[in-house]
Amino acid sequence: RILAAEAEPLGQIAAHLLTAPVQADPWVVETLRAAAAEAVRQGTPAAAAERLRRALEETGPGAVRDGVLTELGLAELQAGEASAMEHLEAALDAVEEPERRAELAIRLARAQTIAGRLHAAVHTLRRELERVPALDQDTTLRLDAELVNASRLDTELWPIARERLALLSPDLRGEGRGERLLLAQLAHASVIRGRPAPIGAEMARRSLAGGALLADEGCESPSLYVALWTLALCDEHEEAHAGLSE
Repeated sequence: RILAAEAEPLGQIAAHLLTAPVQADPWVVETLRAAAAEAVRQGTPAAAAERLRRALEETGPGAVRDGVLTELGLAELQAGEASAMEHLEAALDAVEEPERRAELAIRLARAQTIAGRLHAAVHTLRRELERVPALDQDTTLRLDAELVNASRLDTELWPIARERLALLSPDLRGEGRGERLLLAQLAHASVIRGRPAPIGAEMARRSLAGGALLADEGCESPSLYVALWTLALCDEHEEAHAGLSE
């Protein structure tokens, strides 16, 4: 607290708190969370995760702990730490608000997919889709797109993707985040089924929406790369390369 009163940098205050005894102090939790957020902005998620693990030790059950768990899981995910999924799963179990749960489920499912835990990813997403009455349409479509992406990668799970894709119109305009994500999956499915390349390429372009998909989802979105890969499959190599260069 002396360092904070003297307006010392957050990183320096956090370094001191990391070695201090646990006292269940809310000020310590909030200071470490602020220092972690700063670390993420500075591109050092591993440092953020270290601060949040210490903050977690200061918290008891409740909304604050749930928030720390979420931030910790996301920081660990950025840092490539294996414990990210455990903490995101715990956060998802604790959060009640539907939109927050959906966002967490998407991040967790992406991590599970990358780790090859495809059945777990499908379970995560299906569980949230059961809450559809509490979700807006765009969020539901985003969950659907992640479900298609996870299930298309496994022959046992592929029927789930096929069923979801069959319900969609190839004339989706890509007017929202969910539509753009699903258009990427539709475009790829169209090409691998042997439909004319110009049709698949046009759907991929609608998905990318002149950079809107990247702006919406960031470079972590599997559907971004699905859309770019579809352009490459359609021999639109320069366009695909330009998208990757962004």
